[in-house]
Amino acid sequence: MPGRAPRPFVFAGATYRAPRLCAWDQFAALGLVDISLEDLREYASRGRRRGAMPPDVPSLLRSAIDALGPDKLAELFDLMLAGAERLDDGAWVPVWDPEAADTTFPDLGAARTAALVMQMLIASLGRYFSHRPFRFEPSTDGITYEALQLPNGYSWLLRPVERNMCLFESLLNGAIDLADIALMNDAISVAAENQSRAQAALDAHLKMNAGV
Repeated sequence: MPGRAPRPFVFAGATYRAPRLCAWDQFAALGLVDISLEDLREYASRGRRRGAMPPDVPSLLRSAIDALGPDKLAELFDLMLAGAERLDDGAWVPVWDPEAADTTFPDLGAARTAALVMQMLIASLGRYFSHRPFRFEPSTDGITYEALQLPNGYSWLLRPVERNMCLFESLLNGAIDLADIALMNDAISVAAENQSRAQAALDAHLKMNAGV
């Protein structure tokens, strides 16, 4: 499902345009290329200027796309190229034929299409790739438990919705993207940690006063 309106870009000498993906489809694309959120957090946490994309993200994406089997590659192309168009003789022509599961331009073979999709992924997910997660050592005081998690990282994606920081439909209509989801998750984690630390401080204070 498209997010923001299409905007032109150049690839291999031709002009294309494609809508940026909504947060839900960005998440789906990462799942298709089999790059886990933990992998991306590891890349994002490496020492670099805040707001800059890690330089090895393109190579990570390229390796992941190259490793895809035919079915997953076609699914990724379906997702990424839906709504993508190329300027041809002054007219915008769709790049992808979903029924034929193939491109509409003979010069776009599998390798070149994969490179196009990688460029589109970087453009769509640039803000997310540039997000540097907020790191801290969580406190271990109090009761701990193993929380249930939705499969495939969906608990992370839906956590801001569950905490009423955004609407579920915002994941689908392009109002927010994965960078926003990442920032909201950071804020939720910080709030939970502050609550835990405040409770630990209160418990320590009450215990000290009780011993007086």
